Amino acid sequence: SPGAAESYGDDVVMDEMPPHYPGRGAFFEVAADRVAHACAEGGQVVRLGEDGFAHRARWRAAYVALPRGSRLTVVIGGVLVAALGLTAMGPPTDVDSLNTYLRVPLDWLGRGGAFPRADLLHARLVGLGEGISMLGLATGTDVLAAHLQFAGLLVATAAVAGCGRTTAARIRGALCVLACPMMLGLVPAQKFQVLPAAALTVALLLIVRHWDRLDAGRMTLAFGAVGLAMGCKYSFLLSGSVVVVLGLVAAARSRRLVAAASIALGCAVVLAAPVYLRNWSFYGDPLSPFLERFKAHPDPILLAM
Repeated sequence: SPGAAESYGDDVVMDEMPPHYPGRGAFFEVAADRVAHACAEGGQVVRLGEDGFAHRARWRAAYVALPRGSRLTVVIGGVLVAALGLTAMGPPTDVDSLNTYLRVPLDWLGRGGAFPRADLLHARLVGLGEGISMLGLATGTDVLAAHLQFAGLLVATAAVAGCGRTTAARIRGALCVLACPMMLGLVPAQKFQVLPAAALTVALLLIVRHWDRLDAGRMTLAFGAVGLAMGCKYSFLLSGSVVVVLGLVAAARSRRLVAAASIALGCAVVLAAPVYLRNWSFYGDPLSPFLERFKAHPDPILLAM
């Protein structure tokens, strides 16, 4: 009979279900709960969309309220961010990246470790950044450095803009960073210049803004940023040293000089020292080729470099 067939079908279905599967009544309760949960999530998505539209309206109102010159500056800044971001995603084409700053980490990756390159003079200038590029090469990308350069540009822009006291001053400060002509060549390059500069900028602002209340967390961030910059390029040794001295002075004013000196030393040992020890081991000069002239028998090629 139809009733028997229906009962038989139910029994077959229930027999085929796992032992922990709920009964029919529990099944409908679970289904109802899931439908209610889905409806709640749908309502949350709708609310998020409404909040997004509200934020967009507020941003639009803030943009319209700006003076005409500031609005033009915002547009120019947006175009620059988009253009530099696109260049960072493109393939490396500059000579320095192809000949040194990608070639050296690629050779290290192929050999399974760092080794001296007497035939490639600029291999003496590689630092922590090229180690990061080697990680990118190991995962199949040759533009990781450019992406980090672009991220450093955004960080530096936000840091400089934050120094302004008015909206117009913040906009002009951001444009001063974005519109720097050097960014067109530095951001898409695979050598670390913008990111260490941004790190030093953040470190300096942390120290200056908390001059009389520099705590251990901010010291670690500031001195860590300085150590990163010094480990990336020799050119940041002088400016990084100035930031370290300012940090120690601020720590002394906050009565944390010993802690600051310990943190600064630890960051230098962990981040910067390995690069200079490597060069000392490879070339007999931690700052090669800058100390070549003080050797008893200097290499004339390195002196010319």
